[in-house]
Amino acid sequence: MVEILTATFRAEVLDGSFDAPVIVDFWAPWCGPCKQLGPILEKTVRATNGAVRMFKLNIDEDPEIARLMQIQSIPAVYAFKDGRPVDGFVGALPEGQIEQFVRNLLIKDVTTATFLAEVVDGSFDSPVIVYFWANSSLPSRQLAPILEKTVRATNGAVRMVKLDIDENPEIAQQMRLQSIPAVYAFKDGRPVDGVVRSLPESQVKLFIQRLGVTLDQPTNEPESTQPAVPALDRLTALIGLGGVKREIASIANLLRVQALRQARGMPVRPVSLHMVFTGRPGTGKTTVARLLAEIYRDLGLLNKGHLVEVDRAGLVAGYVGQTAMKTQSAVELALDGVLFVDEAYTLAGGSENDFGREVIDTLLKAMEDLRDRLAVIVAGYPDEMNRFLTSNPGLASRFNRTIEFDDYSPEELLEIFETMIRDGGYQLAVEARERAAQLFAIAYASRTASFGNGRFVRNLLERTQEGHANRVGLMLNPTELDLAMILAADLG
Repeated sequence: MVEILTATFRAEVLDGSFDAPVIVDFWAPWCGPCKQLGPILEKTVRATNGAVRMFKLNIDEDPEIARLMQIQSIPAVYAFKDGRPVDGFVGALPEGQIEQFVRNLLIKDVTTATFLAEVVDGSFDSPVIVYFWANSSLPSRQLAPILEKTVRATNGAVRMVKLDIDENPEIAQQMRLQSIPAVYAFKDGRPVDGVVRSLPESQVKLFIQRLGVTLDQPTNEPESTQPAVPALDRLTALIGLGGVKREIASIANLLRVQALRQARGMPVRPVSLHMVFTGRPGTGKTTVARLLAEIYRDLGLLNKGHLVEVDRAGLVAGYVGQTAMKTQSAVELALDGVLFVDEAYTLAGGSENDFGREVIDTLLKAMEDLRDRLAVIVAGYPDEMNRFLTSNPGLASRFNRTIEFDDYSPEELLEIFETMIRDGGYQLAVEARERAAQLFAIAYASRTASFGNGRFVRNLLERTQEGHANRVGLMLNPTELDLAMILAADLG
């Protein structure tokens, strides 16, 4: 790795002399974390075979650069493209996070001209994913690594480019983008699929697979193994959800006894595996659905016991005839497992010509034809789901069991928060815990129909981590306790 001076940094890095992304490691010989980080960073950059360049800049020899870059503590690592800082971090990171930081630089950023010349004009033989994003958008930054990881798993069968709409506002107008993040898939210069919102990893995989490609297990990630703890025990260990746990345990007991009776030649009545989950956002519906899929597998009712999560955008297409195929594709991915349809009521809220009705008809047929290989769980707000079930005569008869997910109490919200804090390697000071309890009590007392429950906790956690980082980031040499301790002021 090359040591550079401030003049070289200005002349070559900031002036955009390099075609490849450039990583600059700001360090000092007296900095212990710098010495730990440097070799890991260098090793990771070398693995790109020249696709990423790296320089080191000693701020003791070039104090001017610390003022220029407004560096408050070291090690500080910045990534530059075309002379602009595009990413960075302060402090030592685990090797896995450093690898992800470097990999993110290998995703091609394009301009409007390149987008029109290469993507829309069909210069690529393979399908192309175009990610419309903005660095100012938190959901954009959260979705990017999931999307990039999934595209890499296609082993080159799918290409991906990123387009920053802050720098290319004209493309937002041309593509009629109303919000970001937005993901579009192109084949032969034509958009063939797209979503406009952040997605969980399961839906990103489904989106990519609809392009007709196979996803491989990344070689640097271990294949998943069966959990040592039974799914029913992990359900019991979840915070709150008392009514849900009792209902699921009752269902599991019924299915277990039915299997025992059948094995002894005794008469049994068919038990539907399909369910309705009702409740506000963030009440654990997806988590419980995933555990229920494993419970079905453990009882021998489904061979795989996996969960495929979709919503309206994952099922409805833009043209006549495509919706049934899109829905059938989701069904095929969920075979021998559970298809979880979130906000299912949106499928029944349109006009007679709305394609959501085609989804419902396709699902009803699949539930009948594949009843031994498929469980379907539909979820959403209570009132909306009641209207959904009455919108089609076949729905109420096939979904004859509803499980209600109540809001978490303030005490349960606090317990979830404390668990997330511990799992993240942080410690919660006494006054910070009291402040969190106060915030949850206020939020619960003033909650509306859109109250986020677990999502509210995650949002508070993210704000807390940002507050902690802003406070500790100003310290020149923070201790391990400083890096771990959450104070009341960090919660805002």
